[in-house]
Amino acid sequence: MTGFSVWIDGREVSGELPHAKFVQYAAELLEKESIDQVVCERYIVSGQTGKYSPANWSLEQIGVLKYLCEKHGAAFTLQNAADAKRFATEDKLNMMHWKKIRGKGHARDAQRHLLLFLVKNDLIDDRVLVQKY
Repeated sequence: MTGFSVWIDGREVSGELPHAKFVQYAAELLEKESIDQVVCERYIVSGQTGKYSPANWSLEQIGVLKYLCEKHGAAFTLQNAADAKRFATEDKLNMMHWKKIRGKGHARDAQRHLLLFLVKNDLIDDRVLVQKY
């Protein structure tokens, strides 16, 4: 499964799709919408990677997304999973009122990457992430 989180007109939409359906969804979204930026989790192959699952589909999917972005004029950015998890805590995602999607947590991870990117690039006011007591 692949998690995704889309930011269009100040609204977040997320979900999880099987890999092939996600690629089709991304292709259609880039074709129909004016998408400026795609953010993707950097996938690092290590000696341990093969012990957990085959890495091919992750790397291939990243390649397809890079191609689609180039084809449709969207910027493409890779982010480290650790950076997204460290910054976009569950509390911060809740402050954004982003719903937690049922599934294996891939959509929530995608939301973490989206929030990190939005804050790093001053696309939202990060004061919304400060708890009020």
